[in-house]
Amino acid sequence: MNRFRRHFCALALSALCLPSLASEPATLTFAIIASGHPDQVKRDWEPFLQEMSQRTGIAVQALVSDKHSELVDAMRQGKAQISMGNKLSLELVESGICKVFAQVVKKNGERGYHSVLITRADSPMNSLPDLLAQRGQYRFMNGDPKSTSGSLVPAFHVFSKNKTSPQQLFKSVATGNHQKNFDAILKNETDVATNSSEYIEKMQTERPLDAKKIKVIWKSPQLPNDPVIMRNDLPENVKNKLEKFFLQFGKNNPKQARILDELSGWSGFRSSTNAQLIPIADLELFHLLRTNELDTSRSADERKKTYDNLIARFSKLDLKLKLDAAAQ
Repeated sequence: MNRFRRHFCALALSALCLPSLASEPATLTFAIIASGHPDQVKRDWEPFLQEMSQRTGIAVQALVSDKHSELVDAMRQGKAQISMGNKLSLELVESGICKVFAQVVKKNGERGYHSVLITRADSPMNSLPDLLAQRGQYRFMNGDPKSTSGSLVPAFHVFSKNKTSPQQLFKSVATGNHQKNFDAILKNETDVATNSSEYIEKMQTERPLDAKKIKVIWKSPQLPNDPVIMRNDLPENVKNKLEKFFLQFGKNNPKQARILDELSGWSGFRSSTNAQLIPIADLELFHLLRTNELDTSRSADERKKTYDNLIARFSKLDLKLKLDAAAQ
């Protein structure tokens, strides 16, 4: 063997010993927002994650939190690679870290859900006008600021459209999640709370007696079902495995269909793109513009500068969502 061949073989051997940047990760982490107690949510998702591990050949673990910001940070830092949720996905897609590749499909075939306001069934409130007419009378529990149904949608449709804010409308304001808000209404710890139609439907199945003690006094227009996102820097073979798993899950498989039904009354997933986030971006822009407009602590010039920055930012985001979708 001449010197050149020995050198070539040595380089080839060295390359085999080095980890490949495009190699399959040993573990994937699914970042899941907790609508209830994180430990229970983790147990609920375990059958789905076990199926994902088995079908993809990659171990999958859950990162469950009731704080959207924790999940966003985990996705940004590469500590998690897969997640769900409209507002969370918008933030990560805008930053170029993730892409939408699938969307939840409900068992009834609907592609959307609703944000709702709930109160006790024996409350004198029966509608949003009833609530708006009683300023300063009621206690309120909002959702996480990064929750679409729990915060973003009510901020637009309930508060911004009626030129008010939770602080202006209610006697007191607290923050929870879907489970905490539901239970706070039952325990008379608050009078009005945000929630989602999906969670209320889930309680009607799992806790029917408690669900009868709750009534919905406002329902938003339909929101697109949650997108599923993954990090853009995952190896292509892993992306392909994930897409195949999600898009086939529950089809002609009674066990998987039961898992989806028990999770949240889902029937499966359909292919989707970043374009699904356009209506969520529109909601976020309107909310930020309205918040800026009502911020009397800042000068007119400061508000004008913020307005211009927001318009520029969301014009760029709108174009990105459309172009990304066309390229996917």
